Amino acid sequence: MSTTTHVEMLIKEVFEKATSQHHYIDMYADLCVLLSEYFALNPVGNDPKFSFKRLLLHECQGSFERNLKAPDLSGLDDPEERQLREFRHKRRVLGNIKLIGALLVRKMLAGKVFLAILAEFVGTPTSEAMECTAALLTVAGASFDTQDWAHHGRLDAIFAQLRSIARQPSCAPRTRCLLQDVFDLRASGWQARAQHGRAAAPSTLQEVGILQAVDLGLLP
Repeated sequence: MSTTTHVEMLIKEVFEKATSQHHYIDMYADLCVLLSEYFALNPVGNDPKFSFKRLLLHECQGSFERNLKAPDLSGLDDPEERQLREFRHKRRVLGNIKLIGALLVRKMLAGKVFLAILAEFVGTPTSEAMECTAALLTVAGASFDTQDWAHHGRLDAIFAQLRSIARQPSCAPRTRCLLQDVFDLRASGWQARAQHGRAAAPSTLQEVGILQAVDLGLLP
């Protein structure tokens, strides 16, 4: 790799793979750590301003913004195809959030990224945003929920907002369950995260069927 563009393409490919291969997200996050160490010793083009972490942050921002956009379903009349595209989009969004969480845990991204993403979701508390919030907190919450973290007060405030959202009558039962799982996880000192590595969000029967079809190669 001889140019910054080459490294940018590599980082983008890592994100693309991680969003669809959730079981390997930790591996891709570890790969980013190794790449950061490599490029720290071997900057591209001997450029002293070259920073792998800066390029990684840029892709995090770009990927986050791209995946937040709803899929274009205009002109698509087939209900099954619409559902499949919506499922793929949701899977990409969650994969992207989980990878960002894994990078945060490995200190590849600054803690302010963690707070910025949470604030974005809490500001527009749709069911999808709350599921992403639960996924991010499940992955990275234990790494930041410490009294000696400089921004712990802001994290407490976000949790207070989430509790308020969960108590609202308009909050869907599934969303309330997802948030309650996170509250329980925090109350336990994030022990369930340490024991099980990840928490699986409840899925609808349709989502389970689609996921099984994808895993079996019946759907692309």
